[in-house]
Amino acid sequence: MDLIKNKKYMRIQGEELSYKTKKPVGGFVLTWRRVRDGIYSEEDKNTYLAIDEMFKNHHMIVSR
Repeated sequence: MDLIKNKKYMRIQGEELSYKTKKPVGGFVLTWRRVRDGIYSEEDKNTYLAIDEMFKNHHMIVSR
């Protein structure tokens, strides 16, 4: 626990790489790719989209 005690945030990432940077992508991108590819059920897809929208509107400024 001491390792993360003084950190402001923790990044969750996967083994898949970003097409642009070639660095590991985060949890939202990993999930989006599965939604895009039709892997998740409609219920899981809708849950992801609702959470993504909440973060975009309330928790962060998304720069694209």
